[in-house]
Amino acid sequence: GRSEGLSPKPSAMIEGGSFSTLRYGGGLEGSNDWMDYAASFSRMDTDNEVANGSFNQTTFAGNLGLQLSRKTELRAVFRSEAGRSGVPGPWAFERPDLDAYYRRRDISGSLTLTHFQTPSWTQRASYTVNDSYQLSANPLDSGSYTPQYQGRVAPFPYSDWVYESLNQTRRQKLHYQSDLILPLGHLFTAGVDYEHESGLVGDPSLNPASVTRDNYGAFLQDQWSLKNRLFATA
Repeated sequence: GRSEGLSPKPSAMIEGGSFSTLRYGGGLEGSNDWMDYAASFSRMDTDNEVANGSFNQTTFAGNLGLQLSRKTELRAVFRSEAGRSGVPGPWAFERPDLDAYYRRRDISGSLTLTHFQTPSWTQRASYTVNDSYQLSANPLDSGSYTPQYQGRVAPFPYSDWVYESLNQTRRQKLHYQSDLILPLGHLFTAGVDYEHESGLVGDPSLNPASVTRDNYGAFLQDQWSLKNRLFATA
């Protein structure tokens, strides 16, 4: 967020076009010496040029920073996207499927604490979560059909069928990192990570497969640059 004080600085937009296309959104932002914030919203809708070809998407985003002390910062970030699209199928060959659809929702968030221990030593700890939900579905059996195209007819009919397919995953992560500027332009970085992943795959009404796993990691790095050397000796 950027503004002269915490009073909200608003913004808004709207666009329109053919096929009933409409996109609109807005946001607020502000900042002062100890806090900054920004929040935004957008929405898009369109019907496209074939039955059950519609698409819509809604997005929210937020960013909040707090200066807890002269040396400590706390920042929270959030983003969400949700959308739905019709799935008309190969409509150039036969009638569109009027009920099939694909739905998706993605959510991401993080909380990060940064502490500037000294001008040469920075520590950072964070928690992040990412959640994805994807569902493909065909609620109704529209009956069989025989594809046709430019006077050509398929030798046998094709069938429609009812189905639901879910793919839902979540990843949570804990992260710690320490950066230390050493003499002669060296930047030494060390840290550890822990991740927990879980997921569901399959038909949500028929006990979909459930899986989980844990990941652990650690890293060390020594990076040299002339810029770090100049900063360390300034």
